Amino acid sequence: MGTLMVQAGTVASDADVETLRQIRNSGRQWMTRSTAEISPEQQAAWWTQRNARTCRVWLFRIADTAVGYGLLRLEHARWWCSLAVLPRFQGQGYGRAIYTYLACACDGDTWAEILADNRPSIRACLGAGFDLHAVLDQHALLVYRRNA
Repeated sequence: MGTLMVQAGTVASDADVETLRQIRNSGRQWMTRSTAEISPEQQAAWWTQRNARTCRVWLFRIADTAVGYGLLRLEHARWWCSLAVLPRFQGQGYGRAIYTYLACACDGDTWAEILADNRPSIRACLGAGFDLHAVLDQHALLVYRRNA
């Protein structure tokens, strides 16, 4: 597959925060922590309270069209990544491109927790250079080692 022309951009406006919420909700069934739908008010409150040093977020676009988001959060001295790709763009390599971006966006190892039955996301993560670390219950843990 050739290089995708997807661009990462910071979440800079209320409209971006809402786009982020819509993308997240479109893939909420695959989230590992909460699959509940997030309301605009809940999203705005989360955005206002988030610590930008320990929770970094990007929207990924083709021209002006959002295709997905990527998030890095520092938790227990590890960078954890999370992402979602809008259903109409899934299966086209965008997940892999976002995982690759996230792996390079922090200064240490990058970890991913993915539902074990979410094979497309696991394949995308492995394709971005992550290695399978463990499978626990229904979750797969993958890691991208910066100094491997």
